[in-house]
Amino acid sequence: MKLHIMSADNEVAVLTDSGLTIIDPALCPMFIKRTNDVHTWISSRAIEGVRSNSRILKKVHGLSRFASDYDTAMAYNAACVTDNFWVRTGSETWDDIRFTNDIYFRMALDSDNEMIGKAPSRTPELTNIGTQEKGWRLIGDEWWLYKREPDFQQKAEILTYRIGRLLGFDMAHYEMDGDYIRTLDFTKGEYNLQHADAVMHGKLEDDYEYNYDKLMAMGPALASQYLDIIYLDSLMNNVDRHLKNYGFLTSQEDGSIIKMAPNYDNNMSLYGYPGCLGSDRCGGLMKFFTDFLTNKGIKYETPELKKNDLLDLCKGFDRPEELVRYIMAGQEVVQQCCV
Repeated sequence: MKLHIMSADNEVAVLTDSGLTIIDPALCPMFIKRTNDVHTWISSRAIEGVRSNSRILKKVHGLSRFASDYDTAMAYNAACVTDNFWVRTGSETWDDIRFTNDIYFRMALDSDNEMIGKAPSRTPELTNIGTQEKGWRLIGDEWWLYKREPDFQQKAEILTYRIGRLLGFDMAHYEMDGDYIRTLDFTKGEYNLQHADAVMHGKLEDDYEYNYDKLMAMGPALASQYLDIIYLDSLMNNVDRHLKNYGFLTSQEDGSIIKMAPNYDNNMSLYGYPGCLGSDRCGGLMKFFTDFLTNKGIKYETPELKKNDLLDLCKGFDRPEELVRYIMAGQEVVQQCCV
């Protein structure tokens, strides 16, 4: 089958039996440009099979629960909410395939069976990646991603978001809505989110120095924004940073990198590992971060947190005094490292 890789209505690459031809390098997905691997790119856009609700979502759209990631993503042209990339196999247009309703939102989030037996409709849920149950809800003209998480993960996400904001970092917006945590689509239909695996790869993908050097080669501003992300990870003990939960915002007009995407997906911080609050702040992630700064000779200027501001912010969270001590101690370790 001939596959046309699209950015909105712009054809950016074509895959045939003879191989891949990149037509518009500027607008082509960065992952495809790096790897020439369209199949893996398409497959990486599919809902995770480990999510129990993925089974019912596949079933109502005529897919086997054992359908491959590739076939699952291609059920609706491998399109998703957070970018304008898709795959054309016939005469479809961007207006034909882009998502305009959220009727499977409850099924994706809560396994609501109301849609069973009804004619399938285009849904962003088959390309809603990640391991936790979640769903895209359309409110007005804005997409919100709702997640069903344990209480401790919700608290970790909200607290990390608020502390990041207090530090002046670019953070994805998180808030509670009833029993669910939700975040606003920060691409707003104007930018493309391209994950870090578009650039980073191989055995060193978790290595700060490797990633920093890659980003510095792309532009000092990106490297600086990356420092903010991994500093907050270290401060809040977020051990779950990986290539699918940070990345870049790129222009839908010319493909240029605008900036690192806002910091998102911090639900495994702090309360995700409750024993961390009593741990030595010179170890763990903080040691990885400070060793990296020392080895690279980087004098990272930490935006300073004030104890009273932290005390106010931590009110209503579990163990607020311990939280404040833990965070202030982490800030001090980095400040001393960068003297």
